[in-house]
Amino acid sequence: MTDATTMAGLLTQRATAGARYTAAVQELHDAFIDLAALDKVDLALAYKGVAGHSQVPVRTYASFPETLPENLIHPIFAPRASGPRWETDVEKRRAALAAALASVT
Repeated sequence: MTDATTMAGLLTQRATAGARYTAAVQELHDAFIDLAALDKVDLALAYKGVAGHSQVPVRTYASFPETLPENLIHPIFAPRASGPRWETDVEKRRAALAAALASVT
């Protein structure tokens, strides 16, 4: 860790923390999309009675944030996203998972 007693040290620590925050926000997004999509595929498989599906399906995420939740936005390290809504990302991932599964079954 850099020296926190100098301005240069503080700025270096801030930049490092900011880079970690940016990566963490991206990981939160990616994990949310993956988990929500996998839950949707799992739920669909359970309702269809697919052989080998033994878990009780769990309905998760009653709603989706449009983008990064307001309280996680940082003006430099995690600005408001202008890309697709998270729900759109979940649906794309779910469709890809379902297509991949259909191609092997």
